[in-house]
Amino acid sequence: MRLSICLLLAVTASAQDGDALYERHCSACHDKGVGRAPRRDALKRMSPESVLAALTNGTMTSQGRVLNAAEIRSVSTFVTGKSFGSEGMPARAFCGDRSAAFDNPFAGPYWNGWGVNPTNQRSQPLPMAGLNADQIPRLKLKRAFGFPGVIRAFAQPAVAGGSIFIGTEARKVYSLDAASGCVHWIFDAMAGVRSAISIGRLGTRWAAYFGDQKAYAYAVDAATGKLLWKTRVEEFPAAVITGSPTLHGETLYVPVSLGRRSQAARRIMSAAGFAEASQPSTPPRVRKSGKVTPFRRHRGRSERTVKALNCGVHRALASGLPRPWT
Repeated sequence: MRLSICLLLAVTASAQDGDALYERHCSACHDKGVGRAPRRDALKRMSPESVLAALTNGTMTSQGRVLNAAEIRSVSTFVTGKSFGSEGMPARAFCGDRSAAFDNPFAGPYWNGWGVNPTNQRSQPLPMAGLNADQIPRLKLKRAFGFPGVIRAFAQPAVAGGSIFIGTEARKVYSLDAASGCVHWIFDAMAGVRSAISIGRLGTRWAAYFGDQKAYAYAVDAATGKLLWKTRVEEFPAAVITGSPTLHGETLYVPVSLGRRSQAARRIMSAAGFAEASQPSTPPRVRKSGKVTPFRRHRGRSERTVKALNCGVHRALASGLPRPWT
């Protein structure tokens, strides 16, 4: 009884501290919906772990710098109304047999990385798709998978070897069984994972390659979820990886964004990181190329078209392809 009372007092004190901290540091944006700040009802659908990750390693890192570790935990529990550890994947969600072979992932239909193949065509031929255009209107939902403690999903899934690989804003990367939807494994990254996941060789095994929103690149065993290596591709504080890493031979190409400036500046800051992926357990050596290129204005073109063309310049600079215009 005495222990229960102490725990209740501790939780109550934490909520009171979180209330005051929220009013002082957070309410000006979240109560008014400033920019893309989620409102209180949206925050209550999140887990405290997700809020903590956003304040320490995610999109709210700059706001979290004014709080110490205890204050961040207090705010996280207050805005979600939940205690740490209260939300997680139930045991029944995991596959009964997690030792399924993953030895020939491209033998059947697959979608790898962002554009499915090195030409980035983002379309499937009929034998690979397994259905034609006339069948698409008749498709029905077979199952849905809910990510615990997050309010949005922003990563593109990859499909290979009978598994679905997908990252989340809550720092977790999932491997799901494509046939049943059960969970093979869950991997915890340093920050949210927005990039599409690429499957490729790493020594004698198959690896899942991806990047997070703190500019860390990862290689994870695609069969088990075990970390093979991770490395921070860019040390710039605002650097993020949102593009899909692409493996070519023994080189992993990792696109890196160095963050956003104001709209008035009209800049995209980008670089390309190159990680040699030859040793399964050793972080790769990183080589960098790329440069900051300001937006160019083009007579007679809309702002949207200008942005698209300038993004094309960055892709061309990273890949060595000709620019889309002269």
